[in-house]
Amino acid sequence: MVEPIGIASVASAILGFDTATPLSPSQARSLRASGFGFCARYLKRTPSEQPPASGPALTLDEAHGVLGSGLALIPVQYGSSTLVPDASGGTAVGEAAAINAAALGIPVGVTIWCDLEWAPDVAADPSSTIAYANAWHDAVVAAGFRAGLYVGPNLPLGGVQLGELAFRSYWKSASGVPWPVPRGFQLLQGDAIAIAGTTVDPDVACDDAQGDRLVWWMPSEGDA
Repeated sequence: MVEPIGIASVASAILGFDTATPLSPSQARSLRASGFGFCARYLKRTPSEQPPASGPALTLDEAHGVLGSGLALIPVQYGSSTLVPDASGGTAVGEAAAINAAALGIPVGVTIWCDLEWAPDVAADPSSTIAYANAWHDAVVAAGFRAGLYVGPNLPLGGVQLGELAFRSYWKSASGVPWPVPRGFQLLQGDAIAIAGTTVDPDVACDDAQGDRLVWWMPSEGDA
């Protein structure tokens, strides 16, 4: 299968990072020079949040700066620790992820990630969580993207339940979380570090136990 120009799947373990803080072009270049190969940045939860309630979202200018530094880009949508999940909400938020990704010029075929997590005092129901996650997945895939799940803290799902979701890409948070059975993870997150004037969470991208891998947005000559 020939991948579309501007995207690529991960062929081996590669070090990268995620951050909720916007990066300047000089910061992106410094992080690339420090040995990082990719950057995960956040999409808004609705098409019209200005600014997003969760924090600064990825902009077109920032995306060009990240890609121009030589870093690949991984889009992840902001989560909500107070989310009350259901299928209709999953569809709406997933559609917003796809709309916002397309507005940034992110090519179809790239994996967009759903940040799914709750605060410790939020009681989430397993069946409604499953309905939300699968609806989010279907909305993103219907728009031509791939869908991945960031497995955050306090999910009411075990490893088998995670593995039975519609997703085929999983990202392990730095928290102690279940291992999706039988697939495992394609991204592994570590504890936050301070570098290049900002704070990032280091991540390792790799094949999962099924031999599958994520797809990210690659720099091209036009991004430099």
